[in-house]
Amino acid sequence: MAEYFPLLDRAVSGLADPSADARRSIYERARTALIGQLSRMEPPVPDEDIARESAALDEAIARVEARFAEAPAGPPTAPEPIVPPAPPIPEAPAAPAAPALSAPPPRPAIPRPQPPSLPTGAAPPVLPPPSRERPV
Repeated sequence: MAEYFPLLDRAVSGLADPSADARRSIYERARTALIGQLSRMEPPVPDEDIARESAALDEAIARVEARFAEAPAGPPTAPEPIVPPAPPIPEAPAAPAAPALSAPPPRPAIPRPQPPSLPTGAAPPVLPPPSRERPV
């Protein structure tokens, strides 16, 4: 089943003067086009299907017309919404200002251990050569 309401609604909304006669003209053209198209189809469409599509078109026409029955004469105005006032929102304490992005602070110097000092004129101690044996 085709969706007739959006098509009819768009056609009626596009009218410069959506009077009852102008709307009725659109509905009759739609009905004539639908019946003509369904009766020319090969293989022929069963009469029940034609009746069902005609009923769907009539329902869409009724929906479009219901909008005009509800609409007040004159320019459309939106009703004032009834909304209770919102409770005041407490202010959050101000966040501390973010520090400016800059280079990280310098790291403190780490003193390096100094080798023990030798008495003046003394030769450095001689260490034995490393052993090639592996400890067990």
